[in-house]
Amino acid sequence: MSASSLRVLSLIPPMTQLNTPYPSTAYLTGFLRSRGVAAFQEDLALALVLRLFSKAGLATLREHVQRIPMRQRTDCMMQFDISYERYAATVDAVIGFLQGRDATLSYRIAGRNYLPEGRASRRWTCTWIRTTRTAATRWPGPSARWAPRTEPATWPRCT
Repeated sequence: MSASSLRVLSLIPPMTQLNTPYPSTAYLTGFLRSRGVAAFQEDLALALVLRLFSKAGLATLREHVQRIPMRQRTDCMMQFDISYERYAATVDAVIGFLQGRDATLSYRIAGRNYLPEGRASRRWTCTWIRTTRTAATRWPGPSARWAPRTEPATWPRCT
């Protein structure tokens, strides 16, 4: 069997770490192609995430959440259901941003009014509030000008 009659498909399995690409299939595919083999690669982890994090994927997820009786839903499920419209309205743009198709979206995301926020966002805000309070108290120099003196009513309660 000659190299030109071979066809090879290299797969990255789903549920690998998404923020760390696995270069093995790219190297293997490149090597095989350099030897005249028809080689292809597919990242099933990325395919799964792109399918889930789309308007259609979120709609399917919401359907499943809504089938669960209210008393059995977790806080995260209820928060997702409440915020679903905002998730659905922003998911495609955010995926485009993460794929490098729209860098300008970073300004809207950084403004913290564009995306729905969950528990992790509230923890981050509380950490920022505590840090700036500490900085203003310990080092009352330039940081005291931007450190909040009081917490606005819209900020989460930090204990």
